[in-house]
Amino acid sequence: MTALCDGYLSLEHCDDPAGGCPIAALTTEITRRPTKVRGALFNLLIKHIGSEAKYMSGANDEERNRKVRFLFSGMAGTLNVARLIVDTGQRKKFLEDARKFYFEAVKQ
Repeated sequence: MTALCDGYLSLEHCDDPAGGCPIAALTTEITRRPTKVRGALFNLLIKHIGSEAKYMSGANDEERNRKVRFLFSGMAGTLNVARLIVDTGQRKKFLEDARKFYFEAVKQ
């Protein structure tokens, strides 16, 4: 999970919306689309969460999936906010602080 957080909340990933996470890049637009389109993206997200959950600590699959679901949704939102920050130094610091926050949250 550390590697996932490091990569996802990196400055390079943040500065590459076209080549980065489609959830972070498209969610605000996809919500305006028909149910079929939203459902397709949601199904991809659930599949991705399931593949990442095996690396998460937890008492059972349900707990691991829940943790990854909230971790991923939080990081996607964090990435969107970081992309609003114009100053590169401030954006980098914001992402570093976010990684620390999520590392601590995942330990629990």
